[in-house]
Amino acid sequence: MKKLIKIITILCLVGLIAAVGGLVTLRMMFPPEKVKQMTLDYAKKTWNREIKFDSVSFNLVGITLTNFALSEENSFEQGTFIKADRVEAKAALWPLLKKRVEIGTVRIDGLDVFIQKNKDGSFNFDSLVASEPTDTPAPTEQTETSDSESFVVTARFLKVHDCDFYYKDAQTGLSSALEDVDIQLSNVTDAAPFPVNISLISHTQEKGGVTFSIPVNINLNVFLAEGDWQKAYVEIVQAALSYKHIQFALQGKVENLQDPQANLKGSINGLDNTALVDIAPDLPNFTLPTISLELQANADLDNSTATIQNAALRVLDSAITTDGNVNWGGANTTYNLRGKLQADIAQLVKMTDDTGFDPKGKLSATFTASDKNDGKDINGSLALRDISALYPPFTLTETNGTIKIASLDNISCSSLTGRLNGEKFTASFAYKNVKDVLDIVLKMQLDKLTLTEFPSSGENSSQEKSSSETSAAPAAETAQTYMNIRADLTLGPVSIPYFRTDGVSLQASLKNVSANMQKTDGTISFELQPGAITDMEKLLKQSKIARVVLLPLGLLNKVGKKLNLNLFEAESQAKKGEIAMTKAEGKYTFTQGVMNIDTTTFESALTNINATGTANFVTNVLDMKASATLLTKQTPIVIKISGTMDDPSGKVDVLNTVTSVVGGILSYKTAKGAVTGTAHTATSVASGATKTTSEVARTTVKDTAKAAKATVKAIGNLFKKSEQPTQDNSASKTN
Repeated sequence: MKKLIKIITILCLVGLIAAVGGLVTLRMMFPPEKVKQMTLDYAKKTWNREIKFDSVSFNLVGITLTNFALSEENSFEQGTFIKADRVEAKAALWPLLKKRVEIGTVRIDGLDVFIQKNKDGSFNFDSLVASEPTDTPAPTEQTETSDSESFVVTARFLKVHDCDFYYKDAQTGLSSALEDVDIQLSNVTDAAPFPVNISLISHTQEKGGVTFSIPVNINLNVFLAEGDWQKAYVEIVQAALSYKHIQFALQGKVENLQDPQANLKGSINGLDNTALVDIAPDLPNFTLPTISLELQANADLDNSTATIQNAALRVLDSAITTDGNVNWGGANTTYNLRGKLQADIAQLVKMTDDTGFDPKGKLSATFTASDKNDGKDINGSLALRDISALYPPFTLTETNGTIKIASLDNISCSSLTGRLNGEKFTASFAYKNVKDVLDIVLKMQLDKLTLTEFPSSGENSSQEKSSSETSAAPAAETAQTYMNIRADLTLGPVSIPYFRTDGVSLQASLKNVSANMQKTDGTISFELQPGAITDMEKLLKQSKIARVVLLPLGLLNKVGKKLNLNLFEAESQAKKGEIAMTKAEGKYTFTQGVMNIDTTTFESALTNINATGTANFVTNVLDMKASATLLTKQTPIVIKISGTMDDPSGKVDVLNTVTSVVGGILSYKTAKGAVTGTAHTATSVASGATKTTSEVARTTVKDTAKAAKATVKAIGNLFKKSEQPTQDNSASKTN
């Protein structure tokens, strides 16, 4: 035991003496000024760059440099490539005795690296990567080794602490940074794989002040293949980054570092709306399961291009895969890709707690995509299989069809079938965006439509303050979205709030349709089968299409109330307030925002109405004329409508009303009571009554005059409130 202790003591003393001797030897053989000159010569000869540092100091078989910097190519006049607060290098002892410095360990603190891509596509480190040691003849015994040849860097251990990488692309203007980077390399050699461990925190600050801090940890195996870059590779044992509770992991291998070939697999876990609240605070609640990623690609770094053999993203039974080419060498990245999509909608929706729409079914698509047309150059087809969804008050089920996509501005479907609120429908549609004008074509047949409420919309509130503001200041027109609409709709029985009909057909061919309709051109026509309007005001307030189609009737209803005219009488007390109809139809022509009412006809058991005129959406001014035959009062009446759409006014056109009455009398086309005498006399003649022809003529003239007088008086009664019906009866009795 005593011998063992003595041997250990002797070995320690020898080691101490050797260390002290090495330090003395290093100081004697390589004074600071000589070391400084050696490093300067080495950098200039090997890399064609300058080196500078504030001070050099010696420790136990090592050198420490403070405030170290390496210039851009040629000199510091071109800028600084690398700088560090402290560089510590430890040399092997045995080569020192031969006046050679071989660096085995390097530690760097506070390193800043400035990487730049120039406008010609080259990088500021290209000369370092491409530089090869100049062939020099081997020194003979008689040749004295130069100072620079005595300085050899063969670091087998490298540790970098608190490093920052800054990148700037002069071609695209892109700039980014990686901060707080720690790098550790051990057993470094170019003849065998060696491990590399990297940890860093990526700091990014958005314009609005949101800061992202993303920790990254990477474990690699690197093989340099003695400088044969086609055989060199980087194996990603594990790459992981996290943001809040989102975890991203990546594994794989990149071979042939001259023209890299990547085969990578990754995953994303913990992705939900709470993790993204700083980026998108208004996202609905959702939680995604594991997302799987795959990439197989080849890159040509000289030409800044990549060929993607396969890129895939998978979530449960849904996936999107693509292949193609990418080029990032120009001012903008270009690409040509092909892809496939498979999606199980029900599975995807279960990842959210917003189940109001409850969509189901499957989607499948094939597509091609390129960077042309601002990224809208996507071509392909999308197949819908048994799609269903809820959008109260609509329920869509059993929907099938194929949507053709010529681009994101050109989408169409020649046949779409399904059920809307349980009733069968067939439809086709087309959509184009031409110079920011949406071109929409829609054809639809629906067996039946029943709604218990209108879709919720913020439109009503804006409508209430709408037209008067628009008409008061038409010059202050807000930005409008314009559409060209061609529609052909055929519906069976319809029952919606405040309206019902046995059927509807509507055709439209309109251009420049917008919210204010001020530039609209084209035609629209409709036909309504028997039905009823149960509340005109509420219907027009809540349905935009009703506001256009039933505009003349709505205006006439308003004017009638102002004139105390009940133009739409109820068939019975139980149906008071209901406007029944046997038929309604209309045709309108739009010219630069002026709607010409070519014809509007409303027929019912109690009222027949015809209307013509114009409604000017630019000035909001009305110029209309309506003829109403109130069958209960046996009186035709003509009303002129003027004012504005928000505040229409009207008056009875007495001349045209009397003309209508007299003309009807003379042609036997007035109401039943107006020609009672004439009809009675004609019946008597036909039945062989004994009155002479002259008596018949006198009776006919007398009875007709009485009817005309009663009718003119009835016109006056129209201006009296409907609560005083007895005056009609008394007038007829008196006369």
